[in-house]
Amino acid sequence: NLSKSRGRVTLRSADPMADPVIRFNYMSHEEDWIKFRHCVRLTREIFIDPANDQHIYLAVSAFGSERLLESTNAGANWTPIAATMPDVPVNTVAAMAVDGIWTIFAGTDDGLYVLGESGPRWVKSDFPTVPIIDLISDPANKRLLVATQGRGAWLFVPNPIQKSPPLR
Repeated sequence: NLSKSRGRVTLRSADPMADPVIRFNYMSHEEDWIKFRHCVRLTREIFIDPANDQHIYLAVSAFGSERLLESTNAGANWTPIAATMPDVPVNTVAAMAVDGIWTIFAGTDDGLYVLGESGPRWVKSDFPTVPIIDLISDPANKRLLVATQGRGAWLFVPNPIQKSPPLR
């Protein structure tokens, strides 16, 4: 997945103190533009944990297991975390502590899904089934601002997450 574009560094003159000529040549290969457009089209949102900038979530508007990813090392490695969620595109993601439990919220085309630390299953919230296009966590007031497509914006107060039932 490396870029096909190639830059170059050349000498400006025989003077060893002269700055070199650097031509970066970013995005000069058509395949790089194709990959870039694909990435931009699918990536919907990045959520960075306010208490730990190494902890990141990435929402991807696509089907399949890699539509919600988590990184604990600032994006060097990613782990899919949507395996127990229905196969629907994830449009937005937010997280915050709810009664001391780190809780992840995923806004999808099928409504709002919630995952607590006790996991391992995503639970569909009691929020209306409507496409969710943005989430803003408000941990100071223990609530979530939820923007929907076609039904306005809502303030959602999450219930404490109970231990999820075992996988079957």
